[in-house]
Amino acid sequence: MKRKGTVALMLAMVLVMGSMILPDTIYGAVGNYIKISQNGGYFAAPGDQEHPFEVTIKNNDKEAGHTVKVDLEGKKGEFTVKTKGIQVTLAPGESTTVTFSVDIAKTVEDKSYSLYIKATEDGQVVGDANLYVSLSSVNGAYDGLSINYATETAEGLVAGMVNELKFELYNRGSQNLRDVSAELTLPEGITINNASGTINLGYLSIGDRKNAIFPLKVDGNIENTNHPIKLTVKAKYLKNSEEGWVDRTYEDVFYISA
Repeated sequence: MKRKGTVALMLAMVLVMGSMILPDTIYGAVGNYIKISQNGGYFAAPGDQEHPFEVTIKNNDKEAGHTVKVDLEGKKGEFTVKTKGIQVTLAPGESTTVTFSVDIAKTVEDKSYSLYIKATEDGQVVGDANLYVSLSSVNGAYDGLSINYATETAEGLVAGMVNELKFELYNRGSQNLRDVSAELTLPEGITINNASGTINLGYLSIGDRKNAIFPLKVDGNIENTNHPIKLTVKAKYLKNSEEGWVDRTYEDVFYISA
């Protein structure tokens, strides 16, 4: 009986010690302490080459630095990721921006797609996310300026909520643009939520892309149909040395469901 008591006591001590050590071991081995968020690359067209996806990588661990490898994955036959895994070292709370280059197949359909991105450390996933891109082969093009839009959901704007409506301006032309601004004209039942209806974007050089993001508040009782939202883009371009910078205006109406 005495021997059994001694064994039981030793076993209890082992269990207690193990329970004290176990939490530190688990904490050090797992946890999504890397946050990944998308900054750009929301719009593209089938056949685009070296399309840039810009993301922010942040170390949410306030106590320790981490060196992680970030990989972007696209569905085979649709997206070819040209940029291989990027290694970043982040101090506690630090963030950095990286860009992945992706070739898009000409055969993909016009719709929204997601690509998977992950951060790994010592072979374990410590942060991941989905990146989104909306493809269209019939984007608005105005003298070299392409304008695309995307909503937060595939169904369009959601009634009774605040929705982000994103426009991408892509200078495909041969002239630099300056003093670029984007302004929305909205139908009844849709308003700008605590923000300006005009966004100043500054310079838009040849080959540059910039996003204009508007927070829209949609009435809960709005009619379930397509609503006309007008985008007016104003800019200046250098016509010639004599006339200098000349005003140019681009306008289009997008019918967006709500």
